[in-house]
Formats: sequence, C-alpha cells, structure tokens
Amino acid sequence: MKGFMGHYPIHSKANYLKRIRKDSCYPAFRAIVNMLAVLLYLIAFLLAASSMYAYADRNAPIFLMIGVPSALVIAFLARVFQEASSFMIADIADSTIDLHSKYEQQ
Repeated sequence: MKGFMGHYPIHSKANYLKRIRKDSCYPAFRAIVNMLAVLLYLIAFLLAASSMYAYADRNAPIFLMIGVPSALVIAFLARVFQEASSFMIADIADSTIDLHSKYEQQ
C-alpha cells in the first residue's frame, strides 16, 4: 500500500519485490518469459489486424467474430503466462533463496 506522496514504506512488500526482481538469480528466465509474452502480444495484434483487414476486404463479419475475440484471448493468456511464469515462479524461487541466505548468515 502506497504511503505519503506515493512512496512505499521502507519494509513494504512492494519494495521487497522490486529488490528481488532487480537482483534476481534468474534474469535469463525472466527475459525469455518476457520475450515470449511480447511475441504472444504481437501475434494477438497481428491476428486482430488481419481479421479487420479481411473483414474490410471481403465484408464478411465472420472474420471479426472469430479473429478479434481470438486475439483478445491470446493477449489475456500472454498476460497470465507472464504473471505466472516470470513473476510468480521466479519471485518464489528468489524469495526462497533470499530467505535461506539470511538464515545461513545467522
């Protein structure tokens, strides 16, 4: 939860997530997941654009009825994939490593 002037408290969960994402043990994994998500967003955009072009060219609404919702589903799945893979899995692994490294230091 943001505090005064939009800043997070020093020991907030958001600051912790920013720190472990910045100092991640899995930067390559995060980069690959982000590239795949961008690729899926691009596919969704191209599908929507091509279905609109096909509708304009042939005046057949079936292209819009199938193409645009399919593009929206692909974009939604890309976001879910990115959240689940890059953020949740890598964050859990980084948090576990961070916790164990603090435990080892004691």
